Amino acid sequence: MIIVPIYADRVIYVNLAVENQLHDFEELVLSNSLRFGTVNYCRKERLEEFCNSKETILIIDEIQESSMVYNSIRALQGELNCHVAVKENLNFIF
Repeated sequence: MIIVPIYADRVIYVNLAVENQLHDFEELVLSNSLRFGTVNYCRKERLEEFCNSKETILIIDEIQESSMVYNSIRALQGELNCHVAVKENLNFIF
């Protein structure tokens, strides 16, 4: 196991087991702009304000709830400057 220290000003936790967060996050994935869509998503869900920078970590929990979100992880990591961490059951994937 390799442990990489990451400094974060913001940690945004998305739980896809919560129905409205799942639905809204799937809409975000279908949007044309993940950067602006993520800002709007965080506002709508009353989460920490999203800042698209290396000092932000976006944690997506219960990723197995949506195959669409699961299949979009590479797109999220490619378009967003923040760190994207995915939690499936008890495992984290960075």
